[in-house]
Amino acid sequence: MNRYQRIGCSLALIVAFIIGSAAPAVAQESRNASRHYRQTHQARAKHVPVVVRGHRYSYRDGIFYRKGLRGYIAVQAPLGAVIVSLPIGSHTVVAGGTRYHVYGGVYYRHIPEGYAVVKKPYLGDAYCSTNREYEVLGKVMVIPRILNVREGPGKRHPIIHKVYRDDTLRIIGRAPGWVYVDLPYGESGWVMTKYVTPVGLFAKG
Repeated sequence: MNRYQRIGCSLALIVAFIIGSAAPAVAQESRNASRHYRQTHQARAKHVPVVVRGHRYSYRDGIFYRKGLRGYIAVQAPLGAVIVSLPIGSHTVVAGGTRYHVYGGVYYRHIPEGYAVVKKPYLGDAYCSTNREYEVLGKVMVIPRILNVREGPGKRHPIIHKVYRDDTLRIIGRAPGWVYVDLPYGESGWVMTKYVTPVGLFAKG
């Protein structure tokens, strides 16, 4: 084998090594791209399109979104929007003889097409359905020094208030892992059950 043949064989071996090294990386990149596509497609599939008075929204897990310059942003639930089913963790409020479904501070009325977003009713004489565990024990006491109160039963909902150790809160609703309570200053919100403890009984007269 002459010198040129040896050089040719060496170059062929080098090229084969480079191609062999690059193939797994290309395959991995292809798998990653495919996985990213599937995840993105699945995430989009969970968003439900909603049109209200000509405006387009996306709905997912009790939250409405509008398309912005850099993707979708959460917005206030539009009055009149209709969803097919209620999110897990919603509770029932009866006010003025009318039944409402509440999730994340948004009120819904049941209609033939599903559930329509409505204006918050006057709740002066309202009552809420509760879990049996809390039907008799109608109040809870805050355990930690400071506890966040959220707009809905989940950490993805914004913090709207804070309560403090030994504050006593009246329960008006419940979702898995959360209770909907009256706050000391006249408003309502959701707190995690693991940070409160049931106390006392409602007086009956």
